[in-house]
Amino acid sequence: MFGALLLAITSVASVQGHFSHPTLLRQNGVDGGDTRLFCNSRGGFPAPSISWLVNHTQRPPEPLVTTYINVLPQSELYNITSVLTINISADTAVTCVLENNLLNKTLTATSIGVRSSTSVVRLSEHMWAFSAALCVVVFFLVAASLGFQKKWDRDRKRKQDRCGDDSSSEGTDMIVFDLEQWASLPETDV
Repeated sequence: MFGALLLAITSVASVQGHFSHPTLLRQNGVDGGDTRLFCNSRGGFPAPSISWLVNHTQRPPEPLVTTYINVLPQSELYNITSVLTINISADTAVTCVLENNLLNKTLTATSIGVRSSTSVVRLSEHMWAFSAALCVVVFFLVAASLGFQKKWDRDRKRKQDRCGDDSSSEGTDMIVFDLEQWASLPETDV
C-alpha cells in the first residue's frame, strides 16, 4: 500500500561559528609616512565580510585594503586578517568592522591614534622634575643613615675600649663592684 508512496525529505544543515572579537594593531608611519593597521579575528564560520571606517564614517578606497582568509583544515573554521595601509594623521580614529550575515552579528574594534598635546609634554616635564627631586631626597636619607650608623659604631667602639674588649659581654654593660663596700653592707633576712 505504502510502497508506492515515495517521500522526499530535504534537509538543510547550517553550520555557524562565532568569530573572536577582532584585535586591531596600529603601526604609525615615520615622518608622515603611511600608517598600517592590522585587524585580526579567528575561529568563525562562514567567512565574514570585513570593512574599515576612518573617523567613524569614511570608507577608505579598496586598493588600500588587503585581506587574508585562512581555513583551518581540521575544523573548517576561518581566520581572517585585514591590513589597511593609509596616510592619516596620528590622532585619526580607525575602525575595523567584521560582519557575519548568517549570524546577523557585527563586531568592531577601534584604534584612536596618539593625540599630541602640550599638556602631555608639561606632564612629562613635571614627572621628570619629581623623579629628580625624589632621587635627591633618597640620596640624602641614605647619606644621613650611613652617617648615623658610622657615629653609632664609633660610640660603641669607644665604650668597648673603655670597658675592655670582651666579645662575650657585647650588648651588655660592665658593672664593677668594690668588694670592701660589698662586705660592709648589712645582712638582711629575705
